[in-house]
Amino acid sequence: MNKFMVNRLPEFPRRPHVRRGVVAVARALVLSVLLLVVFVIFDLGLAVFHDSELNAAAEALARESIIRGALAAPEKTSWGPAAISTSAASQSEPAALVAQSLILTNPADVSVRLTWPDGDIQENCRVVVQLNYTHKPLVPAFNIYGPLNLQTTCTMRIVH
Repeated sequence: MNKFMVNRLPEFPRRPHVRRGVVAVARALVLSVLLLVVFVIFDLGLAVFHDSELNAAAEALARESIIRGALAAPEKTSWGPAAISTSAASQSEPAALVAQSLILTNPADVSVRLTWPDGDIQENCRVVVQLNYTHKPLVPAFNIYGPLNLQTTCTMRIVH
């Protein structure tokens, strides 16, 4: 025997067809869990984007409402003190203003409520804008958390 020879363990015959099946099952399990996580993260990111859109739309409507008080300029009609409840897809001025701020959110799915809690449209009276939207998951099969009810409220005081 040569002095450079190293003792090796005996090699067992390999069965590649059995290993292929195990690898395929493991790959399928890991891939399905990975896809589930990716879709859930994407869907929750979309829900956060919808919420951000609602916040921007509520602030825009509140800013427009505070300059539509009793002392509003003649070219702007005053709103209130009667509450306004509508969909963002309707033809009213407040709804049209909300619909302009919505990029991915369907205006027909957004409810708009505009109230004056002080019961008047005089200077320093409050205006409250409330927007509601129900976010439904993109892929119903991955409906882990169900529909998310998104609501935003913005309160400002009338300036004129």
